[in-house]
Parts: sequence; structure tokens; C-alpha cells
Amino acid sequence: DHDGAEPAASSVSVLNLLRLTHLVHEPAWRDRVDRTLALFAEKLEQFGRGVPMMAAALSTRAAGIRQVVVVGDVTGALAREALVPYRPFSVVLVLTPDQQRALAPHLPWLAAMHPVDGQAAA
Repeated sequence: DHDGAEPAASSVSVLNLLRLTHLVHEPAWRDRVDRTLALFAEKLEQFGRGVPMMAAALSTRAAGIRQVVVVGDVTGALAREALVPYRPFSVVLVLTPDQQRALAPHLPWLAAMHPVDGQAAA
């Protein structure tokens, strides 16, 4: 129930579910996130330093998640620009066209993205 040298499983689970709910529409997952944050509300309020990863999850939930998707040259400047800065409230996907095609059946919004003028598109 606290984040020590290793974050608590509940904190990691909430952060993972937040990212997953951004990628895949599954209302039950968002409900689990909210229920877990509610369970930790008192601890976050009274002893936030003891659960920094859960505080990060709460911040992520409040801020919302952005997505950055680069399809194309995964070694180019655009891919580096997407990956290098610290983006705490973002899901960053850098994919080859083959990876995009493989994920498209599971993430329909990804299938709609196309490179522009033969260049990688974000």
C-alpha cells in the first residue's frame, strides 16, 4: 500500500490501466482506475510522499493523456523528437508500417493514419 524502492503494484496497475484506456475503449478499466484512486484518496491527502507513483497516476488522470504516433522511419529525427523529451502524460508509439498494420485490427484509430508525401506522419 506504499511506494518504496519499488512502486506498489496498485500504483503501476493504475498507470498501466490509464494508458490502456486511452488506447482501447473499455469502460470497466476506467472504473477500476477511479475506484483505486478513491481507495487511496485519504493516503494521498495525508501522506502523499508515501505513494508518489499513485500521486503520478492521479496527476495523469486529472491531466488526461495525449498521444504521439509516428509511423514510418523509426530512426529519423521525427521519431527521436517523439521519444527523447520526457512526456509524463503521453502515450508515445513509434511504429514501422508493418507494426502499424499488425496493430490496426486491435487499434482501429491507428489504421486511419497515413504517411504524408512519403514521409513519416504523426
